[in-house]
This record gives sequence, C-alpha cells and structure tokens, in this order.
Amino acid sequence: MTTHTVESLKTHINAMDMFSYSAFTKIKAIAKLARLALETTNGVNDLQSLGYALEAIESAADMCMNDINFEAEKSGQNYCDDAARLRFSAQCDAQRSIEKKAVARALAGR
Repeated sequence: MTTHTVESLKTHINAMDMFSYSAFTKIKAIAKLARLALETTNGVNDLQSLGYALEAIESAADMCMNDINFEAEKSGQNYCDDAARLRFSAQCDAQRSIEKKAVARALAGR
C-alpha cells in the first residue's frame, strides 16, 4: 500500500468516525430525553414532542448513513446490498411485464 493510499484511507476513516460520533451523540441524547419524558405525566401526554424527537432520531440516522456511505463511495469501498439489488431488479422486471401485457391487451382491442 502506498503512502498516498494509506493517508487517503486514514482521511476517510477519520471522516466516518466524525460523522458517526456526531450523529450517535445526538441520537443518544434525544433518545434519553424522550425516555425521561415518558417517565413524567406531562411527557406521556405530549405525544407531539415525542413524535418530533423520533423524527429527529430518524433524521440524524439518515444523515449519518448518507455521510458515511458517501465517504465510503469516495474511497471505492461502499457497501452494496446484493439482496436488495436483486429485489429491486425483480420488481422492475415484474413492472415491465405488467406494462407489456397492458400494451398487448390494448393493441389486441383495436
């Protein structure tokens, strides 16, 4: 491994660590506050705030996932879910088949 490659790898790892630390610190804090709110009468009755807390957790997780994935893509080491890719391909094939049948029925009805 060349020095340039090692330094690049270190940069990508450092960036991913920063993204995960930032996101997981926020997620942990929001989850702790939401859990504490559930232990109070007012907190239990304030479902809107708890809903916003859950949205914030979801948003932080999505942003972190995207940031880490982008960093991994830049280094050519991003994760590829082959099963998800196969499911998507099968779904596209099924949709094309349905569309072809609809066109054939429309042409036959002329």
